[in-house]
Amino acid sequence: ILVRFEALIAEHPNSVEARTEYAQAIGFAGEIEKAQLHFDEALKLDPLNTRIYVNMGFALETQGKNEAARKALTRALELEPAQPNAWAKLGDVSYNENDIVGYVKGYHEAMRLDSKDHEIPAEVARTLYSFELVEEGDRFLARANLIEPTSDMTRTATMWRARMTDDSDEVERLAKELIAEGVSWRHGMFVDASLMLLTVMEEQNREDDAIAFFAEHVDGFGDFGDSSESLRNSWLQAVSLPTWHGAVSREEFEKIAEKTHEMLEEREEEGDGNDFPYVDLLALEGKTDEAAQRMLNILSARTGARWPNFDVYARQRHLAAVVEDDAVKT
Repeated sequence: ILVRFEALIAEHPNSVEARTEYAQAIGFAGEIEKAQLHFDEALKLDPLNTRIYVNMGFALETQGKNEAARKALTRALELEPAQPNAWAKLGDVSYNENDIVGYVKGYHEAMRLDSKDHEIPAEVARTLYSFELVEEGDRFLARANLIEPTSDMTRTATMWRARMTDDSDEVERLAKELIAEGVSWRHGMFVDASLMLLTVMEEQNREDDAIAFFAEHVDGFGDFGDSSESLRNSWLQAVSLPTWHGAVSREEFEKIAEKTHEMLEEREEEGDGNDFPYVDLLALEGKTDEAAQRMLNILSARTGARWPNFDVYARQRHLAAVVEDDAVKT
């Protein structure tokens, strides 16, 4: 996609849309300084374009640049006060700053401006459930159900409610339903469904059932060590490590661990590293100190602070010693 955008910009250097979309894409990929240069070029071409400021705010917020993101989004709202995406993203900035009231206000305004978008109330419901605010989340989930009750986003929020109310059967039903239907990676829906399903089945000592389900519904599941795997599949391989650890022999798991180390190291060399799978792998290998350091990397970055599922992730049995590390607890 990035290569196509680069070719399009080379052919049409004055295309505001191409520069804006490209800048947002590379900003999401972590190249925020390069992204800012393209946003600035787009603004020279069209200084009153609201979308440029909105996309800039999205890219900056993704990389934890909260103050700069707020500035860009505020400018977008000066140009177009009824811009729901800008209000929602301002809510995300507030969330990053531990301001849950500001988060709800931003999304509430976005919901008022775009009353037909079911994803806005569903996202708020999911976040409130992650804080165990079930009654407050129910108000937003009810709205999402009125608009689009069978959507992936609404069902994901419903799954969150089931998890927070200890309804494991409902979590399993919804997670399996979403995964079998090919739920999108968007908004972390695949992440939520797969992690919650794995966690519930591990709690019930049903690792074999979990492996059988994913092998049936996710192509390539269990093919460890292939760095060419999609982000979706490579993430699933990593997060399923505790399941494999509980289902196969020690010798078999050591082979899986070796292949996974090779894949993760190759990804890091390519600039596509991720601390989450390292935490799981190192913890399962009994290397608690190394796992704790990787966990600290997560907690000091936007990734850990912004992911509603982090508490569910951190409560997994194999991470108990890591979470008890003094620096991690602090």
